[in-house]
Amino acid sequence: MSLLKKLTLAASIAGLVACGADDDSDAYVRILHASPDAPAVDVYVNGELQLSDVAYQDGTGYMKVSDGNANIELRVAGTDTVAASLAESLSSDTYYAAVAVNEVASLDIAIIEETDTVTDNDVDVRVLHAAPGASSVNVDVYVTDVDAELGASASVDALSYLNDQVLNDVAEGNYQVRLTADGSTDVIYDSGSVNVAEDALIVAVNSEKGRSPVSLLVWAGPSATTVLDNTSELRIVHALDSQDVDIYTNAELYLEDVSYKDETGYLVVPAGSLPVSVTAANVALSDDTTLASSALNLERGESYTVVASGSSDDTDNARLIFVTDQRVAEDAELGYVRLIHASTDTNAANAQVLIYTGAYEDIENPSAEEDFTFQGFSQGDDTDYIERAPETYEIDMTATGTTTPDLVTGLDATAVAAGDLHTIVVVGKSGPEAIKLTDQRR
Repeated sequence: MSLLKKLTLAASIAGLVACGADDDSDAYVRILHASPDAPAVDVYVNGELQLSDVAYQDGTGYMKVSDGNANIELRVAGTDTVAASLAESLSSDTYYAAVAVNEVASLDIAIIEETDTVTDNDVDVRVLHAAPGASSVNVDVYVTDVDAELGASASVDALSYLNDQVLNDVAEGNYQVRLTADGSTDVIYDSGSVNVAEDALIVAVNSEKGRSPVSLLVWAGPSATTVLDNTSELRIVHALDSQDVDIYTNAELYLEDVSYKDETGYLVVPAGSLPVSVTAANVALSDDTTLASSALNLERGESYTVVASGSSDDTDNARLIFVTDQRVAEDAELGYVRLIHASTDTNAANAQVLIYTGAYEDIENPSAEEDFTFQGFSQGDDTDYIERAPETYEIDMTATGTTTPDLVTGLDATAVAAGDLHTIVVVGKSGPEAIKLTDQRR
């Protein structure tokens, strides 16, 4: 939900709470959408519309409703279709959290009574396991000072699906939340630094991106904030012309003796700024020995490819090409192909990319179905992801305005299947070659 919509929702909730403020026979209910594949919903209480278009990971502030028997309905947004409902007896001056849980096929509303934590005048943190993707896993939750070692015992032990536990009287400040499978020390989620300044319900949900299967919603005040795992994924491709290299991160040796045209696969690294430098293999890092370098800005949950491109005898034109990757197809029925130009071959400068089926012989009167043309393609450029129906395609890279010669070997009969995400890196100083990479998460 957009910031504007969140502000509008918060304002409407404030209005609801203000209505009947002198009436002592009211209860207070807030709503959280934690079902990963359910559509946005409208919230009805006793047949009256209270909130509109509440989407996955959206949370509201408290709204005031009459006490007694209440029927809470979640209807598919903009329709009368009831996706889930809950009949609950609400007590006056009592606070409740209503959470849409499970996947859409078994959508339900879980109700949590929160009065004790809301009214005790200290900061309490309640942790709820609501990630259906990890429903079979009991999790240990560690809430520690930032960068502290994991202790011998978890703050919350063996929390099972759709259960919650409260940490009472938490001092205000910055904390780090880490999740492991029960009894394990292998961290499956790391929040990084999270500020706790008021009562919060921390909800583990299915993650929409990143290496971790879960993310956290910090539900406090009038909204919920999504906190992705504090890591990124980085794949490095060596396209620096025919020599082994060493790769440094934060001025420390990270990978050594990487061979030309090798790629590392996705490496899990901390989010944030990451200086990356490349030297010839077994050469100490210095300003004089660096072949290419850049400070990469890595965001939580994102995946990236960095290509070391150039030639060892022309370091002025060497560079790191940095692109953001997709790991899941936007449309599972389509395939996606992206080309990155990392070649220093002068014949490949200012080229064009042709993607087609059949025989493409005449650029003015092609005998094939032309699917895509990208012109002005030079070192450092990428085509972005090109969506295509499942098919076997011919991919040519030629001088602009021609169909011959095809400058790059290895791109004939490129099969694209539904759900595929491929990156093709064009490399080489003389006679460009193609490195085909698979981007989709397995």
